[in-house]
Amino acid sequence: MCIRDSCYTVWLQASPGEHMQRVVEQGDLRPIAGNGEAMTDLERILAGRAAFYGKADLHADTSGKPLGDAYALLRTDLKQVLGR
Repeated sequence: MCIRDSCYTVWLQASPGEHMQRVVEQGDLRPIAGNGEAMTDLERILAGRAAFYGKADLHADTSGKPLGDAYALLRTDLKQVLGR
């Protein structure tokens, strides 16, 4: 059984640069510590997962959005889907 068979799935998308920025802003420097290829690696990982993530019921692009705006976007999209 696949999670999509019993759950409504959401892909919270962001650009590779934003993924990296968010991790670093949280104080986690492991992805870039001593790794000159960190961004290339992240881009490759995200590209490899895109087809799988793309199967989600809802896609919400959070790139360039502050947390509050991303939340409002997601909430609006979910309300439309749920008919509320």
